[in-house]
Amino acid sequence: MGLRAKGYVGYSNYYYTIFREKGYDEYDGSYYDYAYILNAHGIQYGAELAYIWDFLDKGKHTIGLDIAPLGLEGSTYFGKITAKTNGVAELEGNIKTHTKFAYTASIGLHYYYNVNHQIFASYKIRTYSTTPTATLKFKDYVSPVKISNVSNHAFLLGYAYKF
Repeated sequence: MGLRAKGYVGYSNYYYTIFREKGYDEYDGSYYDYAYILNAHGIQYGAELAYIWDFLDKGKHTIGLDIAPLGLEGSTYFGKITAKTNGVAELEGNIKTHTKFAYTASIGLHYYYNVNHQIFASYKIRTYSTTPTATLKFKDYVSPVKISNVSNHAFLLGYAYKF
């Protein structure tokens, strides 16, 4: 039984199509393909305090449970969105950089081999007080589309080598 305090930094890349419409234009007799494509980046950073319970300790091998009832995490997002017609970029704009903070809780298992090699698997729950949004602004055009991107709950795997 013990306590572990840790800080962390992580990175996420979001690349996906927000809106897509394909069809046939009867007016000029052509096919069209409209799409909004988001390419955003997120940096997560935080700290948490965990209770550690080693329920199996066999010399070189240790297996235990981690419970972190309260942590604090920040997330900063930035990126761009592209509006394409038939695969050609017509509009491009940057998403305004925004930061949000969340309370976190996690539960997981850990395995230590010779104390030096440490493997962690945990499930993290994030609770945001509000959802961040970013209005898209292009060079000469302000888009009515609003993007809301936050990191949801996550399953995490980690490895540490203790010197």
